[in-house]
Amino acid sequence: MEESKVFKNIWRFNAFVIAAVGLLAIIVLLFATYKIIKETTRERHRSEIVNVDPDTKIKESFRLGRIKHVNGSDSVIVPLYSDQDFSLRYSGSKSTVSTRNMLFSNMSKETNSWLLPTNKFLISEHRLVNNPDTWDKDKKVITILYYIVKRDTNKDERLTSNDRLTLALSTPEGESYTEVISNVDDVLGYDVLSEEAIAVIFNRDNQGYTAYINLSDFSITKEIALPKIGDPS
Repeated sequence: MEESKVFKNIWRFNAFVIAAVGLLAIIVLLFATYKIIKETTRERHRSEIVNVDPDTKIKESFRLGRIKHVNGSDSVIVPLYSDQDFSLRYSGSKSTVSTRNMLFSNMSKETNSWLLPTNKFLISEHRLVNNPDTWDKDKKVITILYYIVKRDTNKDERLTSNDRLTLALSTPEGESYTEVISNVDDVLGYDVLSEEAIAVIFNRDNQGYTAYINLSDFSITKEIALPKIGDPS
């Protein structure tokens, strides 16, 4: 009789443990499902992406950002941002902020001018190129280099840095905007050779190049193909 009670208590304890484990598994599963649903339906924020999908309803607005000083120039840069909100088919909504133009403002002369004649493109990056002859932290800017995305070249209905780039230059005041290199896959960097010249290394169609640019008129003086990647032996 006592042995029967012991087995009955063990059976009850095992049943309790099994029920508790099952309940815990259900709670974990429900929590995981909740997290997955929350992750896939939450609003996502991304930068430097322009949605150009004609089949997507996009709510877009433009705003001016905070000024950026250009050392050695009387002008300041005021970026123009676009805010896009749109719904995604399977993963909720997305919000993007992208640089679409730049306003150059000379407050002492009371003059203002836009860098680009349109706000349709994406300025994925811009670099204030400094005078190489000084190590001062407040180096004089000698030119501004821009990475512009003008077309959706990878056909994903977005303008991003994954698309082909157009490299452009301007004076520190945003004048003489000139597109110097097009159809660039990737920019590896640049080097300031003098106050009158820079060299830009980039990839195009699986081939590396170095372009030498005269800053007086933003002309390419020379473009050299880099050696193919291969076995040195």
